[in-house]
Amino acid sequence: MSLGLLNACRYGFLDWGVTHLMETQKSGVGKAVLQFFVIAIGATAGSYLSGWATDRFFGSRRAPVICVLMVLLGTLSLAYDWTVRHSAGGTMLMLVVIGFCIYGPQVLLVGTAPADLAHRGTSAAAAGFVNFLGYMGAATGDVVTGYFSSPKHGGWQTAIYIWAGWAFLGAILASLLWNTTARKIGVMSGVIPKLGGMATLGLACVAIEVGEQPLELRVATYFGLVFLANAFVERRYAGLTMLISAVGVLTVFIGFARAKSGITWNESTAMIAFGLTIVAALMVLVEQKEKPCESLSSPPDAADA
Repeated sequence: MSLGLLNACRYGFLDWGVTHLMETQKSGVGKAVLQFFVIAIGATAGSYLSGWATDRFFGSRRAPVICVLMVLLGTLSLAYDWTVRHSAGGTMLMLVVIGFCIYGPQVLLVGTAPADLAHRGTSAAAAGFVNFLGYMGAATGDVVTGYFSSPKHGGWQTAIYIWAGWAFLGAILASLLWNTTARKIGVMSGVIPKLGGMATLGLACVAIEVGEQPLELRVATYFGLVFLANAFVERRYAGLTMLISAVGVLTVFIGFARAKSGITWNESTAMIAFGLTIVAALMVLVEQKEKPCESLSSPPDAADA
């Protein structure tokens, strides 16, 4: 979740930063790009130094550095719009630090943290799950920024304050793992993805009802809820839920693409909810049943006797 929130903030800056500079400073695209490109300098430094700092000062614990940098990112975001309006030099300096604060946590959350905290044999699955949430956050960030940056919905200051809120919330979530290591973290109960999937699919039901999506999709989504409930008894039912959710994402996407009127909040909510349901259903399908300890379940070898 921290990566999703970080990416929402990150793509707010990356995809909308130049537009914000042009509209706020009333400048051309060339001048805006020349100011904004310095974010790459901070990004390069942050990508390297954040990993070094975790090993040097925190015993290879990633969460403290992630938390500190995301708090700093949120704080800088609160002052960013004012700085852009008053100082070009200050804007460039702030963008360097913002780049550092974005890509430092990004590198840690994408690769090292999932690998460090995952149990044996689950590193790739953990990294894939974390990155999926990151992409969901990126998509959400672009949509929300585009909506709230419009003057009739609050303008740029409102959008940038939302970026700051995402950064602070991501820092709070990262702080929950401040002292966590792979040895301390427990295996997630299989009930959690089932309940989480039902919650997100329920959210999708609400969104597609409000958005008046095709009746067939609404009926199928309700069946998906039933199938996921049956996964408590037989987990293969989660596969049907995953299939329905995938069809849901495609149906909603094709619907707004044909409309050519821009994505609405209920469409984006439905796609995000379907996507999270796919993840939850996949977690149910790949869940490994606990095996009894060999020393207790296996008879002693003849040599041991």
